[in-house]
Amino acid sequence: MSAVGEFYGDLNYVITKPINGFLIGITDENGTTNPILNQRLCFAIWTTNRVLSESHLERIAFPISPEYAYQVSLFDTNGLEVAKTETGKQIGIHFPDFSLTSFKSGISLERADVEGTERPTELHIFCRPGDLFKVDHPGHYILRIRMQILAFPWTGTNSDDHRSELIRFPPIEFPEVQPEKGSPI
Repeated sequence: MSAVGEFYGDLNYVITKPINGFLIGITDENGTTNPILNQRLCFAIWTTNRVLSESHLERIAFPISPEYAYQVSLFDTNGLEVAKTETGKQIGIHFPDFSLTSFKSGISLERADVEGTERPTELHIFCRPGDLFKVDHPGHYILRIRMQILAFPWTGTNSDDHRSELIRFPPIEFPEVQPEKGSPI
């Protein structure tokens, strides 16, 4: 389940509920949550865990390859799933194969430090939904996105005091619009 309209800093996000102290928010490239399908989407990651100090931020990593990083589906106002493009069919095909040891098999990861819930420190561009789906009709759509990360939360104050865990977030439902052809949107 996701919450619509959560503001963090100057941006508006659709966010997940925290899982093991981490949450993901989705926004478009303009910081809004009702974009048209050809705008790029971005995500940010926060933690509700207590950040010990600036040198002890929570550490995470996520797959760079869209085949491992996330799954997507698009639904029209009748709840019918929209067909994927050839590019869209590749997104998430290895999502279930990702694990705590995936980096050992050559899967590239982006590493990041995560601060508390006040504001994200990094915004990551990850897709343009209009490239992933065959949308033939104008209207309102729901993009369902599921993401996963590796988290390394602190268990103490020494550099080795952390544990490793795979977090698969519940799907985020993100509103999208396909305008009429020639519409100024």
